[in-house]
Amino acid sequence: MPGITGIEFLGKSQARFPSARRVLLTGYANTEAAIDAINQVKLHHYLVKPWEPPTERLYPMLDDQLAEWQSTYEPPYKSIRIIGHRFSPATHQLRDFLTRLLQPFPFVDVAAEAPDTREVAAVELPDGRRLVQPDRELPRLPAGVRGPS
Repeated sequence: MPGITGIEFLGKSQARFPSARRVLLTGYANTEAAIDAINQVKLHHYLVKPWEPPTERLYPMLDDQLAEWQSTYEPPYKSIRIIGHRFSPATHQLRDFLTRLLQPFPFVDVAAEAPDTREVAAVELPDGRRLVQPDRELPRLPAGVRGPS
């Protein structure tokens, strides 16, 4: 790449995309670049030229790297959350209600987070509003939140 080395590029990409897998293609005689990349940018894999045929040497390695990344990637999830005590009947009613609506939701057990809290059966909306002990008649879901199909 003119004007920038592979290690510099990987360093800039690491700052912008910290969860991305970093792979370096280097020349056979340039193993020092691979060692520098491992130390400087936490390289995940390096491949030494020649890497042909790609079906045998390049594609399987890229498939492995993508599979490894995908196994740890958690996309941002913007939905409602249920907050309450695990064994609270009110919490179970909310969880059951949303499950029947096919509405995915993460559950936060307040006993694990803050054992001294008294707040039970709360619904936290994506905009941060919290509804404590709501009725079964939940308010209209905000834009972008999936409702019943």
